[in-house]
Amino acid sequence: MVGDTIQISGHTFIVCGTGTVPDYDTPLRNLSDSAVDSSRFGIGFVISSDYEAMKAEQLSIQTEEYVYAYLLGENVTDQELKETLQEFSVAAEDIDDMYFREYWERTGGKLEKLKDNLQALEKIVPGIFGEVSEYAEEYLDTDLPKLTQFLPARDNTRIGGAADDVMMVFCMGMLFYTGKKHK
Repeated sequence: MVGDTIQISGHTFIVCGTGTVPDYDTPLRNLSDSAVDSSRFGIGFVISSDYEAMKAEQLSIQTEEYVYAYLLGENVTDQELKETLQEFSVAAEDIDDMYFREYWERTGGKLEKLKDNLQALEKIVPGIFGEVSEYAEEYLDTDLPKLTQFLPARDNTRIGGAADDVMMVFCMGMLFYTGKKHK
């Protein structure tokens, strides 16, 4: 409620308004969640200086996520767009997010080190590790895709709830209005 205080990462904020965003109509933390738990997850808007301060403290599981909406052109499918976007990749050294960098070090980073070590061995003992190096190059792809999630609106459980609620109220209103006797 407006005027209430809320604690976020040790900071106290005063609620000065309410609102919604179209891609988070139902505040589910994960798409796999079956119910809303507003005591543990929700959406909030703060001024940029407060946001930057909380982001710098790195107390959040995930500080930022970039999500884009799209409107398909004629004769283009969701799958075609997804395949095009999957062609883009990012270099490991360009990863800024500390949590993703940690994940990378545990997974793709180990493969990258293996490939580097195989190349070093190839220089020391030419020809012996050639096949292994070729295998590593071919099958141990360490390029990071920039596309981490692709979700068409029809599959997004977070959107559409408000529109459904409004439609239900509208239909009930029409039912009661048409059932009323007119003079």
